[in-house]
Amino acid sequence: MPFSFLHADHADLQGDTWKTYLNPNGTINYMVVSGADGNDTIPFSRHQKSGPVFYVSSQRYDALNHVLQNEKQGVWKRKDDHSFESVIGNLQCTLIYRSIDGQMALDVTIKNMGSTLEQPLKAGLKLGIDTYMDKFPDWLDAYFPTLLRNEKTHFWGYLMSPKRKIIALSSPDPVASWSLDYNSSNSAGSKEQKPYYWGGHRIEGVNIDFINALPLPKRAPQDLYQLFPGQSFSWRLFITPVQDLKQLKDVVQKNTGAAYWDLPQTSCAVGEQTRIGLYSSSEPTVSLNGKPICMKEQSAGYWTYDFVAEKPGYDTLQCRNADGKMSEAIITVRHPWGWYLDRARSEAERCPQKATTHIESWYGYMSAFIAARYLPDEALDRKHAKRFEDLYHLLHQDDVPQIIPYRIQNTSGTIDLLVLKYKAYRNEEDLKKAARLADWLIAHAQRNDGSFRNHLSLDKNEPKGTLYTSVIYVAKSMLDLALVEKELGKTDRQWHKNYKKHFASAKSAIDHLVSLHGNVQTEGEMTYEDGMISCTALQIAYLGLQDEVKAQRDKYVKEALYMLEGHDCLTQLLIPDGRQRGGTLRFWESQYDVLMVPNFMNSPHGWSAWRAYATYYLYLLTGNERWLRESYNAAGAFAELIDTRTGRLRWSFCANPYLPARIVSEPHPTAHPDSVTQYHLQPLHYKTNAVVVGEQYIDMISDMMFFNTQDNDVHEVFKFIGEAFLCHAFVVEREDGSLKGYNCRVRYSGDEIVVEPTEQLVEKVHINVKGKKKVRISSKSSNPVYTVSRMQWVNV
Repeated sequence: MPFSFLHADHADLQGDTWKTYLNPNGTINYMVVSGADGNDTIPFSRHQKSGPVFYVSSQRYDALNHVLQNEKQGVWKRKDDHSFESVIGNLQCTLIYRSIDGQMALDVTIKNMGSTLEQPLKAGLKLGIDTYMDKFPDWLDAYFPTLLRNEKTHFWGYLMSPKRKIIALSSPDPVASWSLDYNSSNSAGSKEQKPYYWGGHRIEGVNIDFINALPLPKRAPQDLYQLFPGQSFSWRLFITPVQDLKQLKDVVQKNTGAAYWDLPQTSCAVGEQTRIGLYSSSEPTVSLNGKPICMKEQSAGYWTYDFVAEKPGYDTLQCRNADGKMSEAIITVRHPWGWYLDRARSEAERCPQKATTHIESWYGYMSAFIAARYLPDEALDRKHAKRFEDLYHLLHQDDVPQIIPYRIQNTSGTIDLLVLKYKAYRNEEDLKKAARLADWLIAHAQRNDGSFRNHLSLDKNEPKGTLYTSVIYVAKSMLDLALVEKELGKTDRQWHKNYKKHFASAKSAIDHLVSLHGNVQTEGEMTYEDGMISCTALQIAYLGLQDEVKAQRDKYVKEALYMLEGHDCLTQLLIPDGRQRGGTLRFWESQYDVLMVPNFMNSPHGWSAWRAYATYYLYLLTGNERWLRESYNAAGAFAELIDTRTGRLRWSFCANPYLPARIVSEPHPTAHPDSVTQYHLQPLHYKTNAVVVGEQYIDMISDMMFFNTQDNDVHEVFKFIGEAFLCHAFVVEREDGSLKGYNCRVRYSGDEIVVEPTEQLVEKVHINVKGKKKVRISSKSSNPVYTVSRMQWVNV
C-alpha cells in the first residue's frame, strides 16, 4: 500500500513511496522518500557537487600523472521532460529518468560519435548523492558508499548513513568499475616547487564508471574499456531507498536477475564446516575453485551447501543462474591462530620498528610481546625486547615522552606495550614504567570532565585541545593497565593505589564519551571517522564488562550499541568476500602508512581491529551471536594480511577495483633504523613507481624505508586476535537448540554438551546456553565437567 506524502507539490518523477525533483540543468535536486516515520529527504546537490553528470577521464602527462586524471564533466541538454544528452569529445551520453516497477531508474547510453577508436580511462556518471561528512550532527544524514560491487554480468551495492538510512544501487547490466571523489590538496608543481598531493578525509561523491581502462579484477567485465566508431553501450541503474539491509537481497535479485550469496561465516579454520546459502529463483550452476558442486534447495528459492575447509588460502565460489547471470564469493581458510602471531612477530623484525613521532611505526611490538607470552622463541624474543628498550630510551627521558608529547596516543599505546611486555616477561619494572606514563598522561592531558586532549596543560579546566580519548583508545589502554594493577594490588598496597587511580581515570574518560552521545572528535580533518566511532564504542563496551560498573552495565551496553549501529555504514558487513568481510572502510591512510597516493579504500586496515574489539566486547555483554560472528569473520580477514603460503606480512587490502597510483620506490637517503624521524614524507617529493592496483593486497614498506612510515599499524589486528581468539573458544546454543562452536567442535552427549577445542593454545571456553547445562571440556590432559548457567567462562 502506498505511503502518503506530507506535501503535494509537483515532482518530476515519482513512485509509490518516493518523489524526485530535478534541477533545471538535468541533475537531481533531491529525492523524498516516505516511510513509517514520515518523509526523509535524500540530497543530491550539496558542497558544490551535483549529479548525475556525465564525465570522462583521461591520463594526465604532468607531475601528478597516475595520481590525478584529466577529467571533463559534461553539461546536460534537455531533450524532453525526463531525457537529457551530454557530449564530451567524441563520446555522447544519453540519460533518461524513469519510474520502473515503483523504483527510480537511470537509463544511460554512451556512444562513440567519432571516426576513431575511443579508449577513455573512465567514462560514466558522477551520481551526486550527498556523501560529504564534515561536521556533527550533519554527517549523520550523509550517505557513505559502504558496498559497491562489479560482477561479470551486473552491478550492485548500497550507500548507508549513520542513521541507518540505505540507498541500494543495482544494474542488470555489466558495469566496468566504480571510483570515489575525495577532498584533497594538490599542485602540479613547478621548477621552484615540487608537486604535492595530500588526500583528505572526506568523500565528495560516487562515480559509476560504466567504461573503464584495464586491468580490472577477473570478476569484473573485461570488454568495457573501448568503443569503436558508432558503437554504443547501454545500462539501467536503479536507485532504490530501502528500509533495512535485510531487504537488499530482494532488491538486488529483482533488479539484476542474479543470484545473491548468503554467507553468515566467511572464514574457517582447516577442517571447519559452515553452511553456505544462495538465493536464486532458478536452480543454480555452482562451482568451488572451478569444480562443480551441488547445492540443495532448502526452501523455495534458497539453496545451501555444507562447505568444509581443506587447506589454508581462499576458496572461490562461482554461480551461474538460468539467465546466465554470474555471482562470485570467496571464503578464506586459515592456519591456527598461533601461526599468525608467530609470523607477525618475525615480520616485526623484517619490517623494523622505528622511533618516530607516530606509535604506528613501532606497533609491531604488540605482536612480538603477545607471541613471546604464548609462543616463546628465546632468541627472537630477546632481540625484540632489547630493541624495544632502545627505542623507549630514544623516545623518553625519565619516563616522560620527548617527541611531540601532545600526540598522546603514542603514550597510551606505549602503556599498552609495556603491559603486554610485563605479561610476557613478568618484569615489574615494565609495569612501573607504564604506571609512571599513565600518571604523566593524567596530569598533562586529562581534564576535570574526564576527557583526554592533545593540548598539554596542568590546568584541569584548560579548554584548548582536540578530544583525543578515541584517537586509538586512550582510556582502554589506561584500563588495561589498571586491571593488571588490580591483581597485583591484592597483595601490594602501592599497586592497589595505582589501580584505583588509573581505573578512576579510565572510567571518567569513558563516562565523558557516553555523555557526548556520538559528538566526538578525531585526529586531523574532522569527519564521521571510522576509528573515532569504533574506539568510542569499544571503550564504552570494555568498561561495561568490568565488575566495578555492574550496576550501570545497561547504560554502557545501550550507548555502545548506538555507536556501533551507526558505524555499520563504515563496515563491510555484506560483501561476499572473506578477505574483506568485517573490514572497516578507511581511505586516507596509504599516503602516510606506505607512501602511496592517491586515496583508496583500505579494507581491512590495521585500525579495522577497533570495531572488532567492540563487537567482541558486545558479544560478551549481550550474548547476541551476531557480534561474535562479526568478530570471528573479521579476525579471519585480518589473518589473511599474512600470506598463508609465504608467511609474508601485507599492510592492507585495496578494495577499489581500479587505482592508478604512485608509491615511493627508494629508501630515504639519510634515515636509518636507529634515527628518530618526525612527521610525514610527501610521497611525490621522492622517486616513485607508477602502478595500477585493484582488489589486491598492498605490501609493507618498512622493510626498506626507515623514515617515519606507519605501516606497522597493521599489527593492531594481531593484537586483537591475541586478545579475543588466540586462547579462547566459544560455544553458542541457538534458539532452535542447535550448537555452534568457534575454535572448537561441540556436540550433545546425553545430558552433556561436549566441547573439544581445536586450537592448541585455548585456555578458556566461553559458554552461552539457554538455562542451566552440564558442559564437559574434552582436552588431552583432562575432561572436567561444569554446570553452566547462561553465559560463563570455564577453564580448559
